[in-house]
Amino acid sequence: MIKKNFIALIIFIILAGFILLPKVSNAQKGATLYMSPGSGSFFVDSTFSVSIFVNTGGQDINAVKVGIKFPPDKLQIVSPTAGKSFISVWVSQPEFSNIDGIMNLTGGLPSPGINTSSGLVTTIIFRVKRPGEANVEFIDSSKILKNDGQGTNVLNSLIGGRYTLLVPPPEGPIVTSLTHPDKNNWYSDPNPVFSWTKDEGVDEFSYEFNRQPRSVPDNVSEGSHMIQEYSKITDNIWYFHVRARKTTWGGTTHFPVLIDTTPPASFIPKLDSKTITEIQRGNIYFVTTDNASGIDHYELKIEKLDDIQQSNVTPFFFEISSPYRLPSLNVGNYKITVRAYDKTSNWIDESVTLKVIAVTFWQRFSVVYLMEIWAGLALLIIILLIVTLRIRSKRKGLYDSKKASQEIDRVFDILEQDLLAKLKELEQSKTEGELSQKEKELHDKIIKDLRLSEKNLKRYLDNHHSENKQE
Repeated sequence: MIKKNFIALIIFIILAGFILLPKVSNAQKGATLYMSPGSGSFFVDSTFSVSIFVNTGGQDINAVKVGIKFPPDKLQIVSPTAGKSFISVWVSQPEFSNIDGIMNLTGGLPSPGINTSSGLVTTIIFRVKRPGEANVEFIDSSKILKNDGQGTNVLNSLIGGRYTLLVPPPEGPIVTSLTHPDKNNWYSDPNPVFSWTKDEGVDEFSYEFNRQPRSVPDNVSEGSHMIQEYSKITDNIWYFHVRARKTTWGGTTHFPVLIDTTPPASFIPKLDSKTITEIQRGNIYFVTTDNASGIDHYELKIEKLDDIQQSNVTPFFFEISSPYRLPSLNVGNYKITVRAYDKTSNWIDESVTLKVIAVTFWQRFSVVYLMEIWAGLALLIIILLIVTLRIRSKRKGLYDSKKASQEIDRVFDILEQDLLAKLKELEQSKTEGELSQKEKELHDKIIKDLRLSEKNLKRYLDNHHSENKQE
């Protein structure tokens, strides 16, 4: 009977789990911001729309804060529109910057809010500036607030979009470039060369080279040759356009080239301090920009100026990011060089000097050393306590293991608690590389505590000795 009741209980629990689990899962599910379409292919100089939707996850929400970022070198916002949005009260209308590549908006609606799986927040119209891959992403500061009177943020998922941006397919001759073969890459060569095919019956071509992605050459023939060179072209995105004529002029082919011959902008690396001690590790900070292809990465080199004349070893650059924590350095003068690369491998070097000085006794006597000494002395006291109790008790033949053990535990607990307290205080007052006034005060207090512990231990041993005499 008991076995049958037990089996029935198990079945009931399983069935209850299947019934309740979806409800629990739904209750715990957060809200989602997503873009639609989430992907797609679009041609240069064309426009396309991206809508931002909210899935409230089965909850009532009454406010949203949305921020997005996009690559401004590839896309630009033509118009954000909130015409069909479920938002009825705009705290701030959609605002955007095609220079920084961002858009922000904040809005809401009265209670009871909205519970939906596809609530339209806004629609953005983008224009394609150049070919490549473009990621449009939500900024982490985006929020979805629950209609609970407390403004609880229930957002737990952000789904952006990834879009492929293409040059329109050729409607005229097929164009190639030996100097700038990849339409999506930046090049530092300012002298592009183009060549194209010639179909049967074609006797003339018309072409032009400019910064307009969909330009159409005029009806004036440039001749029948099939190669064209340009030199000393300035930094930017350029397009070569060509079309052929048989009896009439045909369609146009557009071929982009991305040219960047200029290094990144000048910048000034910053140090926490231009003078540090040999037990310190400073930080260096840096940032710059590149007007055309953009920054690719940074590298750093550390040279000891005192050794430049004597050493045949040449320091090398290694890749870093800002901020960078410098390694431990010996006493001396150093030149620290930060090299910034753009995406065509143009680079610029900027340097700063650093002086590393020797440390005094008190500077070297840092928090770490204080804690090592304290821990060592604490351990020494425990060992001396154990040894002393054993020797004194064995001499009298009255070794009370229980009493001795209790006293050892009591003293050890005091030392351990005091050690942890001092460690916490020392960490809170720590200044890198040298003792602060607070650290010196803590150091003196540790010494005082050790002496007090020694005094208490001596009193205990004297009392223990007196008890043995009376016995």
